Amino acid sequence: MIGYSGQKPSSDAAPRPIVALGGVASPEPTTATATATTTTTTASPTAGPAATTTTTAPGAAAGPPTVLMENTPGQGPSDLPVFTAGGPWSIGWHFRCVNAPGGTGTFTLQVIPDPGGPPAAAVQQTSREAQGITPQPSPGRQHLKVITDPACQWAVKVTGVAP
Repeated sequence: MIGYSGQKPSSDAAPRPIVALGGVASPEPTTATATATTTTTTASPTAGPAATTTTTAPGAAAGPPTVLMENTPGQGPSDLPVFTAGGPWSIGWHFRCVNAPGGTGTFTLQVIPDPGGPPAAAVQQTSREAQGITPQPSPGRQHLKVITDPACQWAVKVTGVAP
């Protein structure tokens, strides 16, 4: 987990800002004739053990992933910049809601096709803190919308197949 030391912060400790997703990397797509296996891990220091989901999809696009949207840290709700994926892509995400009322918060990432179109929830978490990588199969022009408590800090990075 990014920046997690295993110690609970004291009640008078200042919150640590989220600045980068250096430790959250996107899985690399494989050749078009192979199968791609993607593993997504979400963890929360207070919500029990990490949950891991593995998805296997045939025929992933060739080449290493490229950054489609640079690491973008923020706080509270936000609409993120538009990016274009030429094939499968992944969202690396991390959030911390320790300053939200009750010490936990809900973090939702929606994928919105551009121009317009109905949003699809890619990430929905409720806890103090969690991180993960969420694979997305749909290429095209799109953007992400963060829906969360104003006190929650987050960082998002998108990697995948360039157009």
